[in-house]
Amino acid sequence: QMANGSSFSNYYDPKLIYDPTLDRFVLVFLKDNDAANSRIIVCFSSTNDPTDPWNIYSLTGNPLSNNRWTDFPAIALSETGLVITANLIIPNVSWQVGFDGSVIWHLNKTEGFVGGNVDATVYTQIAHNGKFVRNLHPVRGHDNISKQLQFLSNRNFDLQNDTIFLVTITEGAADTTVTAQALVSNLPYGVPPNGKQGDTDTTDATKGLQTNDGRVLGAIQKDDWIQFVSTTAHGTNANAAIYHGFIHDAQGAAPKVSARVFSHPVRDYGYPNITWSGVHPNQIQCLIGFNFTSIQGHPGMGAVQLGNDTSFSNAIDLINGTTHVDRHSDSYERWGDYFAIQPMFDEDGAIIPSESWMAGFYGDGPQQNRTYISQVFSTDTVVPLYANGGQLYPNPAYDLDIVTITFNLEQDQRIEARLYNTAGALVQELAGRDLPAGPAELYLHLGTLAAGNYVVRLEGSTGFVKTERLLKL
Repeated sequence: QMANGSSFSNYYDPKLIYDPTLDRFVLVFLKDNDAANSRIIVCFSSTNDPTDPWNIYSLTGNPLSNNRWTDFPAIALSETGLVITANLIIPNVSWQVGFDGSVIWHLNKTEGFVGGNVDATVYTQIAHNGKFVRNLHPVRGHDNISKQLQFLSNRNFDLQNDTIFLVTITEGAADTTVTAQALVSNLPYGVPPNGKQGDTDTTDATKGLQTNDGRVLGAIQKDDWIQFVSTTAHGTNANAAIYHGFIHDAQGAAPKVSARVFSHPVRDYGYPNITWSGVHPNQIQCLIGFNFTSIQGHPGMGAVQLGNDTSFSNAIDLINGTTHVDRHSDSYERWGDYFAIQPMFDEDGAIIPSESWMAGFYGDGPQQNRTYISQVFSTDTVVPLYANGGQLYPNPAYDLDIVTITFNLEQDQRIEARLYNTAGALVQELAGRDLPAGPAELYLHLGTLAAGNYVVRLEGSTGFVKTERLLKL
């Protein structure tokens, strides 16, 4: 209906994103898979009610006029723009061998929401050392708004590789620039095996639930970091696993990648996606949703939490399938290509802490795949900050009392505590500790300190200062 097409047209690969700053929606999907008719359909809601009219735009799927069609879209928002990434495919061959470069479309979202000129610009020929960067994935902001438009890719068909490509678009009033960097991860990734079901012939690597390749499937940014996920092979384990990457200083001059693998001894994991789930602004805590399958079980959906301490929780099952999937006779079965994940927003467009929604793939009778939507809550992995910057208690204090002083630190540092009289003279060195960032506390033993009024002063090695008055009776 939105594309105003005919019954002979083929519409597929829908992507939807909510803009919390403008309280609107963007829907992108593809039309047809031949060069003459390939289109990217871009839909901007005119209000926050999706039943109201939408502003519809059509972009060519053959932007270089060289007999190509567009496949595999992904989208992200900035404060002013919408970006769409996609692959260009040579007709009449498979997408694996017909790949002919990834493109980035950039549109003015503000104009799109009011039905104006979106000034669509396409960037092509994105390569490294003369080789196309494939399956560019836009990095979404943790709140759906990217502060810096960035994109990730890897060598998704390699048996083993450690290169992560970071592409950056700088939006300017008169010009937009594109730069690319090749980063080296501490942990290699590799093209994953297919997922196994109860009916999978394990002697044939082409059978089972198709994982496609090791491309980046989800990425978010916050502060100076990017976190991303993909599906990977890992070591001698025969199962597909989740590759989780963390890019430090992602918008800086020297970004660095560190990674880890989340796996299962029996299950294959596939099509992960990621969303921020922190409660406090400086947390890195995230939820990762994914599909799972095994020979002993059936295809289902799961989730795992990456804690603020960078450890993984135990995975939970969101739904277990009731049967294996068998829709293609004598061949692999589709398992993706997407797992949807979205933070929850309140009426003012602010993220509701710890709440997200996920949609994925599970097996249900008769041997079909279905979509399951799940509301998922994370658990807070850091102690809440002390209200009002902390306090000192008991106050007043008596002989032999142990006084507690609570406070919050923005970074790791050494804290020294000293006791002064009201004239500013040092009375006693109380304590010295190396403390981590976050809520902290020190215990001060007053002994037989003389009665009177005092000041407790905390000083940190990186500039932290806190003073509290104390009455000793």
